[in-house]
Amino acid sequence: MGVTNDTSAGRQGCVDEPLRTCVPITSYILPILHTEIGIGNRLLKSFLDWVDLRIENVPDDEFDARYGVYEANTEVQIQTEIWDDWVGLKGAQLADLRQERAMINYTKTQRDDQGKFVHSAAERKEMNEASKARSAEVKPLEREKKSIGAQLETYKKISASRTKALNKLRQRRDRGDSPIKNSLEKILAILGIDRAAYHGGDLNGKNVQQMFQESDSIFMQFQELLLGVDEDDGRCGNEEIIDVIRRYSELCTLFDHLFSMARTPAGLLTEAILDETRRCLRVTMMKWRDLRLSTKMPKIHGLEDHLIPMMEKWNGIGDFLEDFIEQAHQFGMKEEKRTANMRDRVRAANSHSKWEWSDKMSSDVRIAKEEVKEKTSRKRKAGNEQPLREQRELEKRRKRMETRRACLNQATLEPDPIEDLLVRNTLEYMDIATSE
Repeated sequence: MGVTNDTSAGRQGCVDEPLRTCVPITSYILPILHTEIGIGNRLLKSFLDWVDLRIENVPDDEFDARYGVYEANTEVQIQTEIWDDWVGLKGAQLADLRQERAMINYTKTQRDDQGKFVHSAAERKEMNEASKARSAEVKPLEREKKSIGAQLETYKKISASRTKALNKLRQRRDRGDSPIKNSLEKILAILGIDRAAYHGGDLNGKNVQQMFQESDSIFMQFQELLLGVDEDDGRCGNEEIIDVIRRYSELCTLFDHLFSMARTPAGLLTEAILDETRRCLRVTMMKWRDLRLSTKMPKIHGLEDHLIPMMEKWNGIGDFLEDFIEQAHQFGMKEEKRTANMRDRVRAANSHSKWEWSDKMSSDVRIAKEEVKEKTSRKRKAGNEQPLREQRELEKRRKRMETRRACLNQATLEPDPIEDLLVRNTLEYMDIATSE
């Protein structure tokens, strides 16, 4: 760790030696489930942010704050372009002058084994003049670079400050002031897609998978609700609503297809599956960028750059999934509810241990559970090759696969990015303000 003094400050929270001091960079697997959860929640948040920007009737002070953010972001963009132009035109010149000056100064001070200067006094004087000449050229360039860099940093700080103020205004807004967003979340809740408290208020794995698998139905309900909002309340036009709904629904279906192929078990990967995964990944990432969603997310980077090599290396990574960890959240919440009224937390912990032992380790309990399962399960009728439930599941799976492949085949490979929502919203607001 590089720590020489064994103090609390020096350890910085490290109290023991690590079990493994080095993990090879190749010894990792992309966590498919948590990647799916992170991307699903990011998609839902992005959609609700679009609703907030383009549909909800928000207070004027929030619109003013949005314009302030747009103005600051525009200045940052302008200053960034100025900085890039300067680096492209004069950056290399400044670096070369500094390098020449450093070389001259080094040569000027060189001495031999007897400690005498290698170069004569006249030569050192000439070198000194050359160094001063380089410094005379370097200083204005450094001042110019410092000035442009300082301006860029100033506008970045202004942008960050205004964005923070806007977020505070949005958080301060009462839930009753966002009726449309509340109605959308109610639709999700009715379908059983609810933000779990144990998951930090985000969708859990099953909810994200359900949202992806049923995206056509879910987003059609969203579209019906949003088109029913009165345009006089300041919402965007019908064409934009239909276009955005189509984009999000399509992207959810593509992710559903991509993650289903990413779950191919080791040993079952074929060239056909791998080729389809490559194609689906390319289309999905393009649609992600079309919605102007960030590509700096580690999960997006892992998916785009590491999924295919991992599948090739292990011949499928479906056996390395972390679903059992996600399920542990649910078991933990169930245990916490059972002992929530116990004030003595030591007793609660002992209770958890006993229940876990009886559920997983006790042979009597396991035998009793198997007997109950055998008595309550439906018997297969003679002549039926499969129980009705299994037939229904297979039919559902077949239809899902048809939907996924149809979506992939219909998707275009031409980039079609949407306009920046904050810019569009602000410009429309400015037009309304100036016309009044």
